[in-house]
Amino acid sequence: MTMLGNVACADVTFGDGVVTLREYPFPAASVVDRPVLHVARIRDVDPAACPPEIRTVDGETLFIVKALEPDLAAFAERNGIPQVRRPDAWGLLLEPFLDTSFTDEDARASIDALAEMGVGRDEARRVRRRVGRMMLAYNAIMWDWADLGLADLLTAAAWRPDLLVLRGRARDFYAWAMEIADRPTTRHVDGR
Repeated sequence: MTMLGNVACADVTFGDGVVTLREYPFPAASVVDRPVLHVARIRDVDPAACPPEIRTVDGETLFIVKALEPDLAAFAERNGIPQVRRPDAWGLLLEPFLDTSFTDEDARASIDALAEMGVGRDEARRVRRRVGRMMLAYNAIMWDWADLGLADLLTAAAWRPDLLVLRGRARDFYAWAMEIADRPTTRHVDGR
């Protein structure tokens, strides 16, 4: 396992039509049991994301270290995998837990952007309430003032599952987090 700032990432090897992600840090991830990911299972990638992302056809987002950004881009190019920037729903959902302040106008803009991504005001409030204690504890240590995202959420859940009250439901939480992260993409693709 490799650390990227606050976030743990897998040890990655790019092969002929496959990516191998060993020691993936999030136990509910599909690559924990099956670390070899074939090109046919990769929907798109975002090498420029921080950390870089591989997205599966099932809507799962997998993270690699930033140092492998050029390798991921080259792998995608060689294998005809689309490189897609997607809006960061979790970045907006986790804004209240950053070590900074936001104006009411900033908060409204975030809620409006989330609505465009398929996360309404009431759902955003429920999501923030569900992860709030855990993210506050996580960021009390990290002091991140610029950006918290899906990778931070998963790292925080792995670090302090007691604050999330997972009680054996780590896979459900992981699937829920992935579904929200993937909404901007699925809404765009499906035209909803």
